[in-house]
Amino acid sequence: MSGLAGRTQSSDVFTVVRVVVALTLLLQFAISARLWLDHPVFGVVPTWGEFSIAPPPFDRVWLGVLGVGLIGVAWSPRWTPWWLILLAIRVVPDRITWQPWLVQEALLLAVAAWGARRGERALPWLRVTAASVYVWSGFAKLHYGFLVDGASLVETAFGFEGASTSRIVVSTLVAVGESALGVAYLVPRTRRLAASGLIVMHAGILLLLGPLGTSHNAVVWPWNVALPIVLLAGVDVRRPAPALHAASRVLADVLVPSLVTLLMVIGPALGTLGLWDPYLSFRLYALRYPQALVLLLEEARDDVPALWADAVVWDPELLRPARGVDGALYVNAWSEQQLGAFAPASRAVHEHVARRLLGGVVDASAMRMELRPAPPWNGHAEPEIVALENL
Repeated sequence: MSGLAGRTQSSDVFTVVRVVVALTLLLQFAISARLWLDHPVFGVVPTWGEFSIAPPPFDRVWLGVLGVGLIGVAWSPRWTPWWLILLAIRVVPDRITWQPWLVQEALLLAVAAWGARRGERALPWLRVTAASVYVWSGFAKLHYGFLVDGASLVETAFGFEGASTSRIVVSTLVAVGESALGVAYLVPRTRRLAASGLIVMHAGILLLLGPLGTSHNAVVWPWNVALPIVLLAGVDVRRPAPALHAASRVLADVLVPSLVTLLMVIGPALGTLGLWDPYLSFRLYALRYPQALVLLLEEARDDVPALWADAVVWDPELLRPARGVDGALYVNAWSEQQLGAFAPASRAVHEHVARRLLGGVVDASAMRMELRPAPPWNGHAEPEIVALENL
């Protein structure tokens, strides 16, 4: 595999990355349009106080501007800084939009725009932005829950079962292999081999999540198509374009590497200590996110609002675990059905959503919320039960 970048100028590499990522984001915005629009339960989750950056009808205006802006980004790198500024204004005050795919792809656009001006200087940062996701995602899988249950995701999707020992072996190989491939991609001698392995991994993810598998989480399907192209683009550049050293580029020389270091390296590292948002720590399919459930007794059945009544699980055989209740709403899974993307799994988001769930509820005494923190490395954390009427 010679890579997309073989025997091409680095400016061509950054053009490929910019166009591919911009079109990927445009498709993801279309798939997850409800994530960006007002919703009676999810909607804007303010980062500070009750300030809403996108109340109706401005939510649609924001979505339209960002979508049209992506077309401009694909056309010319000069649009990229302005689009990224608008994205930051829209996303930073709204926690519901804090998506890992959005963070990585926004940084890839920033690096691509920087590389169009600075040439070879930006290439290492392109590779770090691409590889960091695999390093942190694999590392996050090295915990009891994934090593024991991780292989069951594949078994459920394709209808076969393996022995418990083989499950642990497969899960361990997946976790260690993903991190190892991410590190190997940063090493020149192993970069091509690592890219090959990661592309195979993406093909497996698409097979697992796509129509032939669980037909699930469609918003990341384009992400899993775009990243192999980015990986190939960063494999090898033999004739780098001359870098421009204009004084006006000094700010970008500091800003872009700093953002990549913060969001792709330092932030996820702090996430392993519980000091960074878990959803932005790239714990992809690591079974290590906080969970939220609304637990209901039978007498609450008539008080459940129509918006989420059909999503409540009342079948005792499907409640996991029952915990002495008659029904449950699995908030994380329901959010994907409602928004086209998972709502960020964090306590702040879960509590905000719980308060909105009470809209139209006359008596919440037969309802309570179970907040399950992300499981520790060695097992399962004890859930916290919160009365909805106290939120």
